Amino acid sequence: RTMEYAVPCNWDDALIDVATRHRAGELYGKLAQDFVGGGRPAAFLPAVSRRRARRYIRRVRDAGMEFNYLLSGTTMGLQELTRAGQRELRDLMAWAWDCGARRFSVSVPYLGAILKRSLPDAELVTSILARVDSVEVARQWEEIGAGTVVVFNNKDFKLIKAVKQQTRLRVEVTANLSCLGTCSQAGYHANTDSLSSNRAGLGLYSMPVCEVRCNYLKVKEPRRIIAAQWMRPRDQGVWADLGVDRLKFVDRLSTTEQLDGILRAFRAGRWDGNLAELIPGYRQGRVEQYMSPARMGRMVAALLRPDRYNVSKARQFLGRSKPPGIHIDGDALEGYLARFLEQDCRGISCDACRWCERYGEAAVRFDPAERARYLQGAEENLDDLESGELFL
Repeated sequence: RTMEYAVPCNWDDALIDVATRHRAGELYGKLAQDFVGGGRPAAFLPAVSRRRARRYIRRVRDAGMEFNYLLSGTTMGLQELTRAGQRELRDLMAWAWDCGARRFSVSVPYLGAILKRSLPDAELVTSILARVDSVEVARQWEEIGAGTVVVFNNKDFKLIKAVKQQTRLRVEVTANLSCLGTCSQAGYHANTDSLSSNRAGLGLYSMPVCEVRCNYLKVKEPRRIIAAQWMRPRDQGVWADLGVDRLKFVDRLSTTEQLDGILRAFRAGRWDGNLAELIPGYRQGRVEQYMSPARMGRMVAALLRPDRYNVSKARQFLGRSKPPGIHIDGDALEGYLARFLEQDCRGISCDACRWCERYGEAAVRFDPAERARYLQGAEENLDDLESGELFL
């Protein structure tokens, strides 16, 4: 059974040819900033005009693939409940449809209902940011008109099977996401990213509160790296056998060359190198890539705001943010998925289970000095955030 591949859009023309060659069914993306926003800060995303986006989406359709326009912001600051906001929201939907988008990923049920009433032929995809974690929540989205649901935890095999058995929804999961499937920060993180890429937040970059804590815990406890929402290319058949219809690859900040490498590994069903290179959140050099010359101007404009931050502290904060290199040995993960095929994680703590800890110790490696350097810097960053020093 073959699963469809959903590929992130970085607005590079060469990516269309790459996605076609790998038989992808969909490219997904959005403008860097619009009324709804999404799961990435505008300061990091490639800037593209509406005119160029229109041409690009039509090229995707001409190549035989669908374009999924992301309306996945989780908060619009209640602007959607104003006259002006309603006009802007509906104009955005109509514009994306006119460009050729036929799929729309949505996180807010109210927006899903508006979409299906305004564009009844549009395919509504429930975004991962909606955090669907039960059959009943999936059914509620189906009642709104969703045709596909992205299950929040890609290793929740019990839920995946139940959704397939008890609904008519297509199921999508992430293939190489570094976010945890069980995370106390998920809702707040979605909100900060949404406000960093929509009108309500003025497209401003928010300090990475969630990322700092998340990355710190992962480097401190490697079991969290293993527990995140990714899979080995050789294991994708497990999800296909469960009935998963589509694999979603990340992320929209990656280069076409990087995405080509990820897709080649998954199409081949094997990867003999460092698995971290297939996972953008763990990839070596990711911070340098985020701070590339193309993005630096927007980053500087967002951070050099003495009315918002202590600029001196902000510079120190960024200087301490480079994570250590991560190496993940895929062979050491043989047998790891067996536990999840038998039980889910809802009724047991990680401390009581220790399954991921066992595999994390075997599979994850760091340079000891780099790890110690990063942990110290991350603790200082957390202290600046939590004490308020960064803003004083």
